[in-house]
Amino acid sequence: SEDEIAAAEKLRASIVAEYEEEMQQAQLRAYGYAIHVRDSDVAGRGVFIRGKAKVGSVVSLYPGVAMLPADILRIPLAALKARYKDNDFMIQRWDGTLLDGSEKAVKLLPPDAAAFPPATAQLLNHPPAGTLPNIFPCPINFDDRFPVSLLSYLPNVRYEQAEPLLLEGSSRNVRPTLVDRVRSAIADTASTSFGSPSEHPLRGLAFLAARDLEDEELFFNYRLNPNEKLPKWYHTVNDSESRRRWDLIK
Repeated sequence: SEDEIAAAEKLRASIVAEYEEEMQQAQLRAYGYAIHVRDSDVAGRGVFIRGKAKVGSVVSLYPGVAMLPADILRIPLAALKARYKDNDFMIQRWDGTLLDGSEKAVKLLPPDAAAFPPATAQLLNHPPAGTLPNIFPCPINFDDRFPVSLLSYLPNVRYEQAEPLLLEGSSRNVRPTLVDRVRSAIADTASTSFGSPSEHPLRGLAFLAARDLEDEELFFNYRLNPNEKLPKWYHTVNDSESRRRWDLIK
């Protein structure tokens, strides 16, 4: 009956709320602050901090699949466009590494990593007009010094591990063109000179507090390309910084 369905939904919501509170309390005990996702007054869902974090604290991690430049070169252009054309959850590090934080990519993470509250940076909002970003990105590499016992908590996986699932369907059957073969050859040459992707540390992206934080939403400057058509909701935080990011200022 409708009453039974409503009661079941109420019970489920209560269990979820209780679990989320337990997760936040565990973070508060461990770090002094807790990271959680909820509705934002700015746009959709956002990432929030509960409690206090000192400037420089790691407050968020960007989850998903890490793609080195050589990985990208090995993907046929048609498959690349089919898979990533409308992906709004891609972010690039200064060294060219792309992180795919789409829902499909995040589902490829180990269960422990997927449930790690700070690994929600793909949901960070751009600051609204009149508000400065309160966090900033910092590249992080997970090398062989990282404790083996904690590997299942890493919020990133290598592209070569995820490729069969990310490119499933018709995009996997794309016949490589001459341009694709040249791109792949360049990737092979780079691997010969600098090592294959699997020989490099797993690359990720952390977000650090730009100032002392307390009970607020976390905002990250998207720094979109000023030469492209920008969304109506977007406003430029620092024009010279954005242009420098896109090599428009030498």
